[in-house]
Amino acid sequence: MKSFLLIILAVVFLSEFHLFAQTTNVIPTNLFITDDGLVFWYKSTGERVIHIFTIKHARDSRESQPADKDPEDNWGSATNGFQLSLRFEKNIFTNGEPMIATMLMRNISSQPQQYFRPTRIIAMKDGQQLSPKNDTDLIKITMSPEMTIYPQTQHKYQVDLSQEYDLSTNGEYFFRAVCRNPTVFSQQVSVLITNHVTQ
Repeated sequence: MKSFLLIILAVVFLSEFHLFAQTTNVIPTNLFITDDGLVFWYKSTGERVIHIFTIKHARDSRESQPADKDPEDNWGSATNGFQLSLRFEKNIFTNGEPMIATMLMRNISSQPQQYFRPTRIIAMKDGQQLSPKNDTDLIKITMSPEMTIYPQTQHKYQVDLSQEYDLSTNGEYFFRAVCRNPTVFSQQVSVLITNHVTQ
């Protein structure tokens, strides 16, 4: 029985050693890791590490590149140590189809930072800002409003704007992602809604 327990302990130890042997506490310069809440590991010493595979995956991901190498993601100006992006899979949508927008909130400073949700997307058409559907002027808190984001990491949010706004009228719409505290904006993005999308 003792030898069996020793074997089990040895396997666990070797597994953890193998796991941590493939981790690092350094994210390469000019690379941003999307932090989904599970990206970091902690050693018994309290050291925060990240798996090497995660870094390799980020190198191949467009969304993890510096803003100057990723102009299609509409990165806003660096503000208060943050940068905010807004992107769509395409810029022409058929009327009635889902319009999925992706926001990336990025920490470009050298220290952990906090920002407050909600981050949101402002919609405009014909020079007028649109009101969200079922807008009651109340903010629904569905998670902790204060978010911590580490250097060289980013948080990713996706929202179906066709559920948030009335987009039933054809034409050109303008969207911008916004964080109010601290104040950070993405670039404005133009999207066309039409009855038929030509291939």
